[in-house]
Amino acid sequence: MKLNLWLLLVLLANSLGAQNLEHPPELVVPAAKDLTAPETQKDTEKIFEMFDIAKIPVFPGGDPAMTQYISDNLKYPVLARENGIQGTVVITFVVDKDGSVTNTNILRDIGGGCGKEALRVVQAMPKWTPGQANGQPVKVRYTLPIRYKLEGADPPSLTPPPNEAKPVSEDELWKMVAEGAQRTQTTKGVPERNTPFEYKRVNEKTFLLLLETNFKVKLSTADINGFKTLGEISDYFYRAQFAPEFYTKEGMRGKYAKFLTDRADFDLNSDGLGKIASLIIPKGCQVVLFSKKGFKGKKLKIDATDMEVTISQMSEVINIKDKKGVLKGDTSTNWEMNTKSIKIILPKGFPAGQ
Repeated sequence: MKLNLWLLLVLLANSLGAQNLEHPPELVVPAAKDLTAPETQKDTEKIFEMFDIAKIPVFPGGDPAMTQYISDNLKYPVLARENGIQGTVVITFVVDKDGSVTNTNILRDIGGGCGKEALRVVQAMPKWTPGQANGQPVKVRYTLPIRYKLEGADPPSLTPPPNEAKPVSEDELWKMVAEGAQRTQTTKGVPERNTPFEYKRVNEKTFLLLLETNFKVKLSTADINGFKTLGEISDYFYRAQFAPEFYTKEGMRGKYAKFLTDRADFDLNSDGLGKIASLIIPKGCQVVLFSKKGFKGKKLKIDATDMEVTISQMSEVINIKDKKGVLKGDTSTNWEMNTKSIKIILPKGFPAGQ
């Protein structure tokens, strides 16, 4: 059986402070106090969650380098391969103040030696750039999912792979937003859903950046200008968990972003994506690609109204034989390189019914 290891590296909800949800911290704090500042020796030994800090730890070379490191070093265990074991292993570890990887544990295993092998690779990682709070290096907990997949078990082109990451509930996400807002807002008291939001303040720019980083969501200027209350921010990031996903490499690899709103100019500067090599559109959504900026030129509509759509290679979209009414428009254009703007059409009540 021809094999291929498909690694899908994403930050789970755990990295946003899932453990804090089980034992939520006290939200009422003095407004002027910076909760991210390690003030004592005891504080410097604290293990921070990703959402608790101003600067998150970074693998040398960033996420693409980490993906390549794991791809080069991870081996598919023979027992798992022979028994057709596939799925996602989740490893949790702590990036220490000097960047070393410590406290490694298997959070979720799928058997067949997959968990043990993933743990071995993580333990052998080079030193990271450590996370910081108030300009000081601190210990930070990191959660890393690693997906094992056998190439021979691939589903048909337009059938989506199973969604193994459980989305955060609306209530859970609001608690995270409220906690994060308490750390950045200058208002006193417990944040409510109707607490005003003003993007002009530096702290609140940091707040949105942290949410973007943890949910891997790209905000447009229109998105940001539309936020008037904390409730709107919470609702947006909840919906963004179900938004269309765009990748710069084939097979859902490379740079990655989710969008809920239109992008009239889809380019490297505005979105951090220079091209679309593959994408996943959740059930109920539609995406229209245009060959010119401002929704002009040739177009291709990808309709996921009745089924989630996965296209693993945009440059070969013309060769997808079983279209089933999913692809409408110009299929002869190389959309991997020629997508200049995109429209996203969400159903009423989205993501209801997901």
